[in-house]
Amino acid sequence: MMRTWIKIIVSAILGFFSSILILKGFEINFDPYVDEFVIAIFIIIVIVMGVSFGLYKQIISLNNKDVDGEEEDAVDIQIYKKLSDYALLTFSNFIFSLLALCITLITNKEIVIIILSLITVLICCVLMSIMMNLYRLVQPHRPIIPRSSHKDYGNALLNVADDGEKHVMLIGFYKSYHLFCTALLIAIMFATFYSISSGNSQIFSIIAMSIVLVLANGKYYLSIRNK
Repeated sequence: MMRTWIKIIVSAILGFFSSILILKGFEINFDPYVDEFVIAIFIIIVIVMGVSFGLYKQIISLNNKDVDGEEEDAVDIQIYKKLSDYALLTFSNFIFSLLALCITLITNKEIVIIILSLITVLICCVLMSIMMNLYRLVQPHRPIIPRSSHKDYGNALLNVADDGEKHVMLIGFYKSYHLFCTALLIAIMFATFYSISSGNSQIFSIIAMSIVLVLANGKYYLSIRNK
């Protein structure tokens, strides 16, 4: 259900911006809409934070249930899905808050707005750290999940997972990798069209995205080549 709603929201956002770009002949100027855009991001952040807090309370409540047998398995599945939803929402909110902070810095907004953006970034960081504590709380008998700052995080993460979890994780990583590359290619094409039509050069963004794309593909193919 959560994935369906996310797909609907993402499709609606992409459809909205694509329609505007096509109707305007790719000559849209985003500057006059910056205030509304930042306000919309803040509203989204608050809503997602509220949903995340609700998921947090549900996870704690499920974890405190005294059940056994088939009911315990059912509760574990619910906790796993809600933890995944919580992780997705908190990370997405972190990106939204980072986007709001970047826009307010670029457009020289009032210091209050910049501080508010910075606070949302910090809150999202706290929520992401709570996510790791949640994992440890609901799965106390499992090895400790390594922190993302671990120097060999990929191998460390796989070492604490069983064979079934490794299979699921690797499929997820591979799908994410393909989506990441495809999304970057589309972003490069949009940036090129926008530069040509609006006259606002996006060469730096295009170069940066191209370098990221080369690095991501290079890292992947070198990793499988050296095995």
